[in-house]
Amino acid sequence: MHSMSAQTIRNDRIRRWKSLCRRMARLSYQAFILVAGAVSQLRRALRRLELCPACFRGTAVTSLCTEVCEWLRVIESGVPSIPAAFLQICTLACYARRRKIDQREAENPVEEVVGEGD
Repeated sequence: MHSMSAQTIRNDRIRRWKSLCRRMARLSYQAFILVAGAVSQLRRALRRLELCPACFRGTAVTSLCTEVCEWLRVIESGVPSIPAAFLQICTLACYARRRKIDQREAENPVEEVVGEGD
């Protein structure tokens, strides 16, 4: 076996480092493009949603628009945070179902068993 010279090893490491840097730069640019695309898609969706009535086919459109605006504000500010109202699409049916469950629990309270399986 022949051993590699120190210069060859150094050159190989430099070549690998440069390759890694190019790959990371490419991935970073791709990520920036995806974020820009997400912002563009959110703006486009918002423009279309603003044409809908406040409640459309069971979706609370006004709340959705508010949440989309909040996400745009967070993304564009560059400050890493999650909006107060985490993006959710809540339908009126979901609210009605939740009210029914709350009403049933109020009428028939169930004692919680603590300690078993926790």
